[in-house]
Amino acid sequence: MRLLITALTCLALLALATSALAQVRGDAHLLTINGSYAQAKSVRTDDTNDGAGFNLGYEKVARSREWTIGGGFGMIKSSENFILATDDGDLDIEARYTDWMVSAFGRIYIAPKSALNPYLGFGLGISFMGVSLNTETDDISDSSNGVALSVPLGLHWFIGQTFLLNANYTFNYLANNEYIDGNIMHSFNLGFGVQMGR
Repeated sequence: MRLLITALTCLALLALATSALAQVRGDAHLLTINGSYAQAKSVRTDDTNDGAGFNLGYEKVARSREWTIGGGFGMIKSSENFILATDDGDLDIEARYTDWMVSAFGRIYIAPKSALNPYLGFGLGISFMGVSLNTETDDISDSSNGVALSVPLGLHWFIGQTFLLNANYTFNYLANNEYIDGNIMHSFNLGFGVQMGR
């Protein structure tokens, strides 16, 4: 616990020391990488499936520093077990899901001249979900693809001219997904980024 408190204190001091220079720059390029934790309700059970993955993004900052536009891709893996009733009896099924998403997106910065910069975003892309259904006797492959809409609400914390930390909650709507109840997935993302250029 002492080590965690010391690390957080050092990070806070670093942020304060660099706060005069720490902000998004107009016409800069942002590269980000995040770890993701996702939740979606299954259509087969009443359970909520947990998943984990990553996402990578590139953004170009507007000259005004008030918005960005870019694109990226990400992947989430999850699994569940359920029982499927058939004419020959009940089948125990282990389902494994791998969801790749590719999208174009933009953000609106709420405080572009601050080191702590909240944002609201919007993304539009495609979701490619590969599904593996395993029983005692068979392995079945399937897919469920469609348009993906995302709305992130988060924070960029610039800790110098070059580096930033990123945290956000993202609401995802995955159209035509046959395995997610209501086509809704919630994701929580945490990572870091690099600011390059001007």
